[in-house]
Amino acid sequence: MHFLTDQNHNQPGNTMSDKREYAKAYRVANKVMLQDKRKAHDSANKVKLAAKRKDYYATNKDKIEEQRKDYRAANKDKIAERNKNYRAANKDKITAYRSDVCHKRVYGITLEESILQFGTACNNCGHTPGEDDTLLRTDHCHDTGKVRGRLCNRCNVGIGQLGDTIEGLESAIRYLQRSEKT
Repeated sequence: MHFLTDQNHNQPGNTMSDKREYAKAYRVANKVMLQDKRKAHDSANKVKLAAKRKDYYATNKDKIEEQRKDYRAANKDKIAERNKNYRAANKDKITAYRSDVCHKRVYGITLEESILQFGTACNNCGHTPGEDDTLLRTDHCHDTGKVRGRLCNRCNVGIGQLGDTIEGLESAIRYLQRSEKT
């Protein structure tokens, strides 16, 4: 059943204003049905619509960028408030994303890949997160960038303070061995 069944809406003599009012009332009355039709159309034509958008952007890139720039300048406070609200509502999500992105950029693997490859306990002493407020860090060679494993903060700092070298660790072992003899 159609909304507004008045058959005179398309009759000659009706003003453009009358037609606009009819179309507006139709859209309001059939909002859900029209949204469903649009979703079905967009879903069935994803590739075609994506290509069309890409082509439009390529053709009108300067115009679009200028419009974006103008919008950002005119709505600076509105955008800042929206961003602030989003960050407050999605703090955990943003932190996890930044952590993973930074991890991938620095080490070449995501945090999840690091955990899968090296486990969830310190690869040196065996501590797991939660024991003595232990946090695990991804350990890497500062010369090559190669990931060596996951270490608790104590082991990571200790190895770092000894120069990240086998010689530094061996020297510390010899020192401890000498002090046990005395």
